[in-house]
Amino acid sequence: MSIPVNNVPTLNRMTTIELDRLVTTEPQSLANGSLGHLLPLIFKPFTANVPQAHTLRIKLSKILHCDTWINTIFSQNSPDNIVPLYDSQAGLWNWALPMTPHQSSVNSNDTLPPQPGVEKFTHEEIFSSFLNALGTAMAESEDKLITLSATRTWSASNSTVAVSGSDIKHKPDLVLSNDIKPKWGNIHICAELTHSQYKPAQQIVKAADTQAYLLLSNQPWRHFALILSFTHQYHELRVLLYNHAGGVVTPRIKIHQNPDAFAQIIAAVVFGSPECIGYDSTVAFWKNVPLPPPLGADMPGYQPFKNLPARATRSITFPADPDSKSLAALLEDPQELPLDNEAGSIHSSSDALEPMPPADDTLELISNDSLESLEDPIEEPLVSPPSPPVPPPTSYLPPQPLAVTSVPLLGLASRPLQGADTACSSTPHPSHFPHTPQSPAEPCGQIRVNNKIYTILKILFTTKGLVGRGTVCYLVSLNEEEYIIKDHWVQGGEEKVLNEINMLKVMSGIPGVPELVDYWKVERSDDVIDQMRHYRHMENQSI
Repeated sequence: MSIPVNNVPTLNRMTTIELDRLVTTEPQSLANGSLGHLLPLIFKPFTANVPQAHTLRIKLSKILHCDTWINTIFSQNSPDNIVPLYDSQAGLWNWALPMTPHQSSVNSNDTLPPQPGVEKFTHEEIFSSFLNALGTAMAESEDKLITLSATRTWSASNSTVAVSGSDIKHKPDLVLSNDIKPKWGNIHICAELTHSQYKPAQQIVKAADTQAYLLLSNQPWRHFALILSFTHQYHELRVLLYNHAGGVVTPRIKIHQNPDAFAQIIAAVVFGSPECIGYDSTVAFWKNVPLPPPLGADMPGYQPFKNLPARATRSITFPADPDSKSLAALLEDPQELPLDNEAGSIHSSSDALEPMPPADDTLELISNDSLESLEDPIEEPLVSPPSPPVPPPTSYLPPQPLAVTSVPLLGLASRPLQGADTACSSTPHPSHFPHTPQSPAEPCGQIRVNNKIYTILKILFTTKGLVGRGTVCYLVSLNEEEYIIKDHWVQGGEEKVLNEINMLKVMSGIPGVPELVDYWKVERSDDVIDQMRHYRHMENQSI
């Protein structure tokens, strides 16, 4: 999908068209405050006890936004007194949350004149302070929450200023991030506020579509992206999940009438593991990693790898038994709705590898389009001359859920360059793949394939967009040998998922074709093969 830069309205329309008929809405449950089907599934790794709303306490001075009701009921309290954050009798949070439309959207005849000396706060600032206060109150009430992802903070700083670091100038109402300066590469979740009732075609949903596109494009290793949607006077919450197969909208939660369900959602996204908010549990980074330029972009100083005469003999070093099952994590496959199994495949290659295909050929750099559309993601490493190993930081823990999907991966098929001497070609060394000068091959993360942990050196290739295969290719190393891992989603059952794997096995030993070392159907942290159909609510058909 080609997106016009700096044209957010056009981007909104294009993402909406791309998601046409690919977003499903869960039915409203009869059980009051039920989280529905999706949320209990994605929040399954979050096992900490969430305090009930009526037990939450906070210093009166920490309630930053008060109204007449709050001032009245706490009129006898001092600022240092501990007071309830939720009023069980009134059925309201003790926070002056907005109920009227934004000032700019209200008729001037209906607004009160500004009062001198009274500081004005935006709806976004009020909500961000409330969500942060809610998280603080839950952490103080439950000690186990303090040691979790307590650095995630809600911010309204980009509600008036576009997120930096992107040509697309988009302004999300709220963002959840660990970073002081949020960027699309480090934002975990976005939230949108609207006074009107929820409608699939309204502007807030179009904005959510665009935010999901920006999150998945700048963090291609993510499994899915979450957007929180506050509607109907900002008091009804829905969670919108986007992956490469489309999207799912959860049932509404009334934040005042169902405070415990609301607190459960906020606790899971703030304190839950990265897997709860869409990251792959088999991929982890310990530093920011620049993405490769989009296909067709100018790369200063890059010279295409010149084809060399094919060698008469080839020696392939397999760091692991080719029949063993060990691969890295995969990403979601966008072009299909019910994406099934994911797998990873690893290629070993001591020979040089051929250059990547022309810029206008995206998916073919792995295999034919006809084959790709049937296969699961697999990770395939190519071995090159060993480079001195750089040990990861000693304080680094095993990979935490970042963004994983389950699909078998295709081996990177070598392709000759167009032009002269195409009859004789060889496969270029992994270090010859185009990359930006800012992305040298150095340890930046880890990826798990079966029971093996590979060190990520560089991201070689990523696809863009919402709906599609969600392919990411990594340059990795293990035991001083380098490999290429391809991580992507595949549609279909067992045969289709392993179609590319079987093809690579048959082509083993052919000059110019990378050797398949391993593959893996990526699993979630609960050892279940990740399939996109699990995220969609299924109704039993009547007989």
